[in-house]
Amino acid sequence: MACTIGLRLNAGLNFTRATLGQTIDISALQFGSGTFMDLQRSLGLFGQAELPLTGTLTLTTALRYQRDSQLRTGGLIGGLRTIQVDFDRSFSAWLPRVSLAWDAAPNLRLGLQVHRAYNPGGLSLNTQTARIETFEAERLWDYEVFLRAKLDDCRLTIAANAFVYDMYDAQRTETIVFRTPNGELVTAVQVGNAPRAWSRGMELEADWKPSPHFSLSAGLGLLDTRITRTIEVSDPIRGKQFQRSPHLSGSLAISWNPAKTLHFSAQMRHNGRYFSDDTEDYEQRIAASTSVDAKVSWTFSRFTVFGYARNLLDEFHLTYKFSAGSGLATASDPRELGLGLEASF
Repeated sequence: MACTIGLRLNAGLNFTRATLGQTIDISALQFGSGTFMDLQRSLGLFGQAELPLTGTLTLTTALRYQRDSQLRTGGLIGGLRTIQVDFDRSFSAWLPRVSLAWDAAPNLRLGLQVHRAYNPGGLSLNTQTARIETFEAERLWDYEVFLRAKLDDCRLTIAANAFVYDMYDAQRTETIVFRTPNGELVTAVQVGNAPRAWSRGMELEADWKPSPHFSLSAGLGLLDTRITRTIEVSDPIRGKQFQRSPHLSGSLAISWNPAKTLHFSAQMRHNGRYFSDDTEDYEQRIAASTSVDAKVSWTFSRFTVFGYARNLLDEFHLTYKFSAGSGLATASDPRELGLGLEASF
């Protein structure tokens, strides 16, 4: 009896072109106003080959060539100094991916994957020094192991991933707060590179549907991050965690149809505490938070009446704190209750 192993090939091309005109007024910082024009082009060529090595073992290889270019012209005038911008750079990378999947049982797949990714570089305005500063492309290697399983006669599905990102020239952002001569607080964002950093964690998702009328899903995320090398040894972000990266996050959701025309759903989301900046400034630490949303709807004929609640428990928590001493922060939305009517014709 002969057995044929088939090779599947896929290939594609992606091209985008975008133009953007921008004007900014930062005369409050005594830098005047600016007018800029952006032309961005992106080209991606990719191919993938999927080869069954045995009846239960599959090898997938892929390769992508990515090239991104940015042309930005313009400048700032009317301030303490004139700043001209003439930025014309291209960034390119070869991005391979290799994945090996093993069907250990009819409803159990295990695997591992290695691939390379990148973000192109660019430029930002340093509002402290009134200079244009460039940043390089960010590159990383991603190493993953994964599991996919279906249990309880396929009513329960489980997906798990463990990953490590090894990052080179990691792009890190810094939000700076300025006080203008008239006392107004203004924020600006700058981007720079950290030569080496890593991120590692695990994601777990489970979906259970014991009946056609009820389903329950849950998710859990564990994360650890670190900036391991900086251009200056004395840089305060060296050895610190990534900003806005909680160690623990989780979610829980239910969907229930007690009757054919009645539907109820609810979601709960939890985030562990994290820092608003890369220096782990204690004054910029964000506390853990949990929010709950819910919705109920009733359908009759062509009409649906629904009610919803966002942040049902009306929990107040901050989501971001700006630089220490500024007193600026962003907060979650307060509880919102609503009623609505939908009609379809």
